[in-house]
Amino acid sequence: MEKQNKVTTAYKDEFYPPIPTKATKFWRTCLIFQIYSVLKFNLKIMLIVVKGHS
Repeated sequence: MEKQNKVTTAYKDEFYPPIPTKATKFWRTCLIFQIYSVLKFNLKIMLIVVKGHS
């Protein structure tokens, strides 16, 4: 029994995600911005919970 070699072809460039810019990399790795984002998100969730319980 012979094995058949499977030929794989590369996908089109449209299927790959874009390369992040310098600004995007900075904002993703900036600790101060990350802390700010988490606090902002938590405040938003807390406001939703408080409105639902009152």
